[in-house]
Amino acid sequence: MKKACLLDSAVICLVLALGAVTLAQQTALEYPYYLLDVYNPDEDCWKGMDIDGRWPVPVLPEQLLIGQPPSALSGVTIPADHWVELKFRGKIIDGPGDDIFLIELDAVNEQALVFITDGSGREYLLGYALVPDIGFYGQTEIG
Repeated sequence: MKKACLLDSAVICLVLALGAVTLAQQTALEYPYYLLDVYNPDEDCWKGMDIDGRWPVPVLPEQLLIGQPPSALSGVTIPADHWVELKFRGKIIDGPGDDIFLIELDAVNEQALVFITDGSGREYLLGYALVPDIGFYGQTEIG
């Protein structure tokens, strides 16, 4: 798998939706701007939530994970052993507070390994995110 330049891409594993990151040249959050790669070992259709929150429906990751989501209810379900690799416009920085946000609708013990890449094919584990079962349908943010 070919990686983008130093710390400007992120690989998200076992996670349902990506929010935004803080970039070096700005203080505001930015959504991913390009889907570099996806891994779907089952070679089946990606599933997720449409703009009205209906689930499961067939979705295209590039339509829901790139740029601002079409709605607060839309998202992509990324099963175990699947991943997406997203590119951002600039370098991801470690600023004050949370820098990468993953948003989960209907949290039921999801887990995510979040990596950043160095542009030379090396991945660095940024963190392990766990969303507890909140017992009801609602939005949970992992920051």
